[in-house]
Amino acid sequence: MVSFIDVDTIFSETYSEARSKFCAAASRAGLECENHPLTLVGEQGEQLAIDVVRLGSTKPRQVILLTSGAHGVEGFAGSALQTGIIESQWARDIPSDMAIVLVHALNPHGMSWSRRECEDGTDLPRNLSHHLYPPFPNEQYELFQPLLVPPNVTAQTLASLPGKSERIMSEHGIDNATPILRSGQYTHANGLTYHGVEASWSTRRWIEITRQFAGRAEDVMMIDVHTGFGDYGDLLVQNPSYRHSSPAYSTLCQWLGREPTGYSDDGSILQHRIETFEALHRQTKNGSRVAAMYFEFGTLPPSEFIDPWVVNNWHFHNGDRSGPEARTARKKFADFHYVRKLDWKKSVWEKGIAQLSDLRDGLVGSQYAV
Repeated sequence: MVSFIDVDTIFSETYSEARSKFCAAASRAGLECENHPLTLVGEQGEQLAIDVVRLGSTKPRQVILLTSGAHGVEGFAGSALQTGIIESQWARDIPSDMAIVLVHALNPHGMSWSRRECEDGTDLPRNLSHHLYPPFPNEQYELFQPLLVPPNVTAQTLASLPGKSERIMSEHGIDNATPILRSGQYTHANGLTYHGVEASWSTRRWIEITRQFAGRAEDVMMIDVHTGFGDYGDLLVQNPSYRHSSPAYSTLCQWLGREPTGYSDDGSILQHRIETFEALHRQTKNGSRVAAMYFEFGTLPPSEFIDPWVVNNWHFHNGDRSGPEARTARKKFADFHYVRKLDWKKSVWEKGIAQLSDLRDGLVGSQYAV
């Protein structure tokens, strides 16, 4: 059973407010909030940190690890879900040998500064396991880098991008540029979807937290919350690039009760590396059942995404971050990932907590499956 929640109260306008609400909810519930501070400060000069709260067993057999803010600017839906879980006492319905671990704002710098990327330019979900391997080349991305990080971001520059992109695609026989960008790159820290060549601060913390809170469990269900893909207010549960032949994919389908939406070994978000969560899998004990998934809440049409991303990224690297143009760019990019209308917030909460309840029940039931 979930207690009534005033949905507006669990959502926040800024990272600082989101962190305050999450930690305050934990304090009211008598829960310890473990802090992992980052030495840099946020947009408002505030302290940045990953905060962790565990509900349930201290020696769990089953763990649900719910993370938010891996793509920083996308963190507000996940933060609200996490705060609502504490406020609604949802975890009182879990078995005595289960723990719900809430990891708030994996990329606090990006959440505060309205960026997908971490403070070092890395895309955290791509960096998470890919730093374990030698970089792969993405020559086709190099063709688009001058468009994605242009010399300036005037209206004229932005208006010319589609035409320039079409010419590049035509000249090089490219039918669809989206997979090129989504595959990521290792050469431009100021570019988009940068994997990074070593583990970022957030990656190291994510790995440590997983080992600490889930390293001894028999079953570990990882759920990473994102926004920006899909229809307005809808929830897609996505496969984080597991091969369909992998044990983790089989486990994911069993716990979910169906095939997840999107991403696979044929057309993966990371075509050159499968098993996005491999580094976290390594933190669990041998023989445990482990699978991860993305919760993706839809926001605005995809056509409204790329220009704000390019402009916001340019101002962060080249402009006056405290100036009005940079603030406007941050807001427009944030508005794509976080719809502040009540109907969207209600949809996120209701669909999110319903899916979490189904997954919790499926996880409990799976221990009795023959």
